[in-house]
Order: sequence, then structure tokens, then C-alpha cells
Amino acid sequence: PVKVRRTRKPAPVDPPKVWTVAEVAARLDTQPRAVRKWIEAKRLTATRDGKTWTVADTDLTAFLATLDAPTRAVKGR
Repeated sequence: PVKVRRTRKPAPVDPPKVWTVAEVAARLDTQPRAVRKWIEAKRLTATRDGKTWTVADTDLTAFLATLDAPTRAVKGR
């Protein structure tokens, strides 16, 4: 008899979750304009697909971590 060696199939990779500006605004309880300002200021990484901005879940998580970080003391205060 011939032995058949079975190999494991790699687990399917789900595409990363992406958020629209409106979804990010709803999640953060803010206006879409604020989210677009964060994108323009390069505080929030986003990709533009035509007229639509999308934010990867990993980028949103990183941005939220910067919001939760304690702010530095301002000199002279």
C-alpha cells in the first residue's frame, strides 16, 4: 500500500477590519469632521479609496492608545 501524507492546510487569513470615518466617529462619540482632522494632522493613519477614507483596525487601536496615554506636563504650568 502507498502511504499518503496529509498536510495541514494553512488557516484562512481574514482581511483586516477597516473602519470608515463615520464608523470611527460613532465609535468615539465624535463628529466625522474631527476624525478627518486627525487624519489630516497625521495623528490617525488612514487610506484613501477614491473619495472614502478607511482606517485599519490596527491603526485605530494604536490611535486609541495615544488618547489613553497620559499627557505631558506643559512647561511653565
